[in-house]
Amino acid sequence: MEAAGPAGGAAMKAMEDALRRLSGRIQMAIGRCIVMAVDDGRKFQELQVQLLADEVLERVERFQDYGITSVPRRGAEGVVLGVGGLRSHAIAICVGDRRYRLTGLQEGEVALHDDQGQKVLIGREGIVISSDQGVSIETEGNFAVAAEGTISLAGQGGVSIEGPTGVSIDGGSNAVTVSGNFIDLDAIAVDVGAGASAYAARRGDAINDSTDTILGGSSSVRIA
Repeated sequence: MEAAGPAGGAAMKAMEDALRRLSGRIQMAIGRCIVMAVDDGRKFQELQVQLLADEVLERVERFQDYGITSVPRRGAEGVVLGVGGLRSHAIAICVGDRRYRLTGLQEGEVALHDDQGQKVLIGREGIVISSDQGVSIETEGNFAVAAEGTISLAGQGGVSIEGPTGVSIDGGSNAVTVSGNFIDLDAIAVDVGAGASAYAARRGDAINDSTDTILGGSSSVRIA
């Protein structure tokens, strides 16, 4: 076989150089990073990230799933892609933080969480919302809660229900029971009919007509 001439050697060297550059771009196309700072005021969230000990990239766009957004804390870890193998056009496709990740979930469970321990767990036994900071639900429309089981409200500091246009409690065909060590009716207008009052009711007192009566003594009043 005849040795390659000068032209063949130059072509081989050019090919080797091109392959070396391509290999370098492939190696630089993906990398792990540490989040240094976050700019959440733009249409696309931008990160300052550190890839190697002396390599810091600015204004790296972070792609997030539609409908879900977050602001990672400094020190979170991510995966960065160099579009076209160029670090000058890097994007972040995933950011996680092992310091605060929820652990111990069962197969199929899903959760939202933050660094304060707040979470929304879609679990095998139902949905759990947990927060030490409080939970608020705000809407300009109607808010309805419906359950085939029991609906219960419990507050260590008490339970307050306010309605500027009124509060309606309907027990259907069942009784509505209000219990407590002390029930204050001072601020509530109670129509108990002529000759009777909420605090001095007599058995058989008329309310609105002869068929409506107050049952109970002065220490216990039940309207039938």
